[in-house]
Amino acid sequence: MEIKKPKLNIKWKAIRWNAVIPMFICAFLIIYLLVSLIIGLFFKGGKDMDIYRIGKYSGRQTYEMIKKEDRNNPVPVYDYNFYGESLNLYFDYYSLDLPYSNTLRDKTIVLKDFCSDKVITLEGFSDKADGQIDLAGLPDGFYGVYLLEGEISERVYLNQTVSFDDEFHTVLRNGNSRHIELLANKALFDPADAQESLLDRDYLYIKVETDAAEAYSQYDIAIMTSPAMSGDAAVSPKGEEKNGIVESEQMYQLAQAVSEKLTAAGYKVLILKDSHDENTIYYGTEGLLKRAVDAGVKYMIHLDMEIDSTIPGVIYSNYTTNSFARSIFTRLMNATELFSDESRLHPCKLVTSSLLNDGLTYDQDWVIREAGGAVLGGGRFSATSARNASFEANNVYGINTVSIRLCNIRDKAAVERWLNNKDAAAGAIAEGIIEYLKK
Repeated sequence: MEIKKPKLNIKWKAIRWNAVIPMFICAFLIIYLLVSLIIGLFFKGGKDMDIYRIGKYSGRQTYEMIKKEDRNNPVPVYDYNFYGESLNLYFDYYSLDLPYSNTLRDKTIVLKDFCSDKVITLEGFSDKADGQIDLAGLPDGFYGVYLLEGEISERVYLNQTVSFDDEFHTVLRNGNSRHIELLANKALFDPADAQESLLDRDYLYIKVETDAAEAYSQYDIAIMTSPAMSGDAAVSPKGEEKNGIVESEQMYQLAQAVSEKLTAAGYKVLILKDSHDENTIYYGTEGLLKRAVDAGVKYMIHLDMEIDSTIPGVIYSNYTTNSFARSIFTRLMNATELFSDESRLHPCKLVTSSLLNDGLTYDQDWVIREAGGAVLGGGRFSATSARNASFEANNVYGINTVSIRLCNIRDKAAVERWLNNKDAAAGAIAEGIIEYLKK
């Protein structure tokens, strides 16, 4: 019996693409909207926040870290400045007669790093301009700043907003410099469309990054040579010419020798005069001090000779410690016969300002005082000092300066002693600076 296979009667119909394509697009859009909604509701790692970021963290990660920061006990800092590489914080508006209780003296600062969770405790501060937070010693990081009062940790905020451009470089060490930024802005971590700031005050943060020498355009140390010339037209650019020597030549030769040794040690050195007898005064916007300020130097030495009964020595500000000066003095004492005893290391005299009549006492040594900017009252002490007002009166970046008075040029025996010790003095001064900067 023959089995017959059934015939399949299949009729193919043409796909109606004009209907399918719109349906496909609608389905895709619905799925996309649903997925976007789910991500927005349940996953915060979607679109990042466009805010200031800390280190390697995203904007959202930064926001969450700052949100969790301990800010339960805020404490205000009213003022700050720098001197050399010291950051100084004050619990009142700064003045030369500020009581030490309003400085960091006898206080403990705690720095909490958001990049590594490390905590750095700093103490042993003085009330002097070079004796507070040593910026050269801070490792890279982004730090919240706390004041430790007994067992209570108080979050430091500034009584003013600090610009994003308020930055600082330490001197070169091992071919690198620390790039420091002070940040105190309550809107720092807010997106552009924020209705309310994450921070309720201008809390202080310190950002530290290492910059290689190639990215570092500033100088570390300036050398000023006598005659410094405050503006007295009667002073010769060559200074004194006595006992067979010319003052300006001797000090410029010494500056060159010191500079050579410091440069070999890796520091960037600026001799302020272009020649030993350059006829440029210390004051004014075209003066020698302005060159040091524009170069960003942190330290300066003034190489000088005496012309009266004032004994030679190493002189420093009354408002700083003697640390920088002592490092130089100790090596000069050990390597030369220029100084007889410890009395040759001392602060300069103090004087009052008849122009200001403010009852304050200022450093009489005008090279030291004016280089200190607002920290030492530079740019405001006298009518001559006012020539520096535009760049020093409000300058919070003071240059740590010492004067080194090497001999009385009018004393024949002193000049002979100087000539016998000149080479050794150059090495001793450079070694003293290098040793001090090993922080």
